[in-house]
Amino acid sequence: RTLSAQAVQLGSGVQTLLIKIHHYDYENDFIEEVVDIRDVRGATAVMTKRQRVRFCNAESAILRDGLWGDGDQLTRYHVRGARRLGVTQEGIRRTMLLAVEPRPRDGVAHQLSVNRTMKNAFTERQGFFDLMAERPTGHLALKVLFPRSRPPRSAPEGIQAMSIV
Repeated sequence: RTLSAQAVQLGSGVQTLLIKIHHYDYENDFIEEVVDIRDVRGATAVMTKRQRVRFCNAESAILRDGLWGDGDQLTRYHVRGARRLGVTQEGIRRTMLLAVEPRPRDGVAHQLSVNRTMKNAFTERQGFFDLMAERPTGHLALKVLFPRSRPPRSAPEGIQAMSIV
């Protein structure tokens, strides 16, 4: 649970303290993703993710992995440290639901890894890859690997983009 407090001025000098409780079923200690574009055309890419979570609610052991972008995002999907439950459609985005069994006690760290192959995800001249954390996250990192014959032209600040040597 995350608490945020804010003092609010009410008429005639009276103040009150508003406390807002944000409740999440889990929090991320870290999420680290590497996207490896395997060929010059961008026809095949592999995303590898390491994630460590801590559950905050005794009733839930379900993790969410967002899937969106160009091409086939689910050519291959392998997870270690959780079991695939299925995919839900949420507007333009799909979400892979993952079950952690047995569920760790509240506050105990649990690590998982995902290896996902994408087809035709990076075939355009300009493209993007989003990394989004839906829960509080201590550390978030993204690295994009490019084939030597297709180096990156630019990368946003904070994104490590490198050519494979």
